[in-house]
Amino acid sequence: MTNNQTDWKELCAQLYAALEAHSTTWDDEVLLDRVGTALRLAQPEPEPDGPTDIERERQEAADQELDACCEWLDREGWSGESRQLRSARRPKPLSEKQQALEDLDGLEADLAKYGMGFKTTNIRRALEQLDD
Repeated sequence: MTNNQTDWKELCAQLYAALEAHSTTWDDEVLLDRVGTALRLAQPEPEPDGPTDIERERQEAADQELDACCEWLDREGWSGESRQLRSARRPKPLSEKQQALEDLDGLEADLAKYGMGFKTTNIRRALEQLDD
C-alpha cells in the first residue's frame, strides 16, 4: 500500500467520523479542502515515462554479463555461437517494412482461407522496394 493510499484512507476515516458525529468543527472551506485532498490522494500515481533507475541497473548488469559471455566464447573459438547468443538475448526489433510484410502475409492467408479474390502482389512489390 502506498503512502498516498494510507493518507487517503486516514483522511476519509477522519471525514467520516466528523460527519457521523454531526458536530464537525470544520467550516465549509476546511471541509472542501479535506475532501479535495482525499480525492487527489485517491488518484493513482502516474507511471514513469521511461525506465526506472533499478530497471536501468538491471539492464546494464545483463549487458555486462552478455558481453563477458560473448568475450569468453570468442576466446575459446566459439565466435559463431557468440553471435548467436547475442542475437538471441538482444533481438533487433523488426523494421516497419518487415512488420508490414508480415502483416501482409497474414492478410494473404486470411484472404486465401475465405476464398476472397483480392490480390496483394502490387502492395507486396511496393513494400519490398522500400528501404529498411
